[in-house]
Amino acid sequence: MDAHQERNGVKVNIELERQVMHGIFGLAYLAMFMYLQREISLKIVFIVLAVGLLVAFIHHRHKLPYLDDLIEKFERTDESRIVGEAAIKFTFGVLLSALVFYLLDMDNKVILGAIATLTFGDSASTIIGRKFGKTKIFRNKSLEGTVAGIAVAAAAMSFFLPLHVAVAAATVGMLAELIPVNDNYSIPLTTGAAIALLL
Repeated sequence: MDAHQERNGVKVNIELERQVMHGIFGLAYLAMFMYLQREISLKIVFIVLAVGLLVAFIHHRHKLPYLDDLIEKFERTDESRIVGEAAIKFTFGVLLSALVFYLLDMDNKVILGAIATLTFGDSASTIIGRKFGKTKIFRNKSLEGTVAGIAVAAAAMSFFLPLHVAVAAATVGMLAELIPVNDNYSIPLTTGAAIALLL
């Protein structure tokens, strides 16, 4: 798939724009779980997911032109069946991870690591993999992208986890991107499981 699109005579990298939005969502969720009570953060994520699903449902029934513009800007062609599908899956991945690790994660480090890997590792692996990926290891994934994802995720997690835990969890999480399950679920769940086992 061509990651570029022409707008007003200018070629735009839609994958880069998509990853910027991915990062904004991830940073917002990280900030919530860092600075708000966990129960409040969970409620906010649930509300965001519910609103996203409601908007997608309304748009499916009554096409809203400005949302079609958003789809064109940020959604891949295989993800344009539902408006905001990528953001909905990302948010559901965060919520699922937070619920799964709720009782194991008294200081939020597990969920923070899961979100950090999903936000930074996934974006880095996509951007580097598409730009520099030469060595294919599985499906459309490249060794260069996977290594970049591990490095960036580990660096992000090292701010609140011991370095050896960050590196091990990042490795597990980014390798999980290779399995045939949506990476919005596989990355945070496996990352969180690795952190929970290592701490």
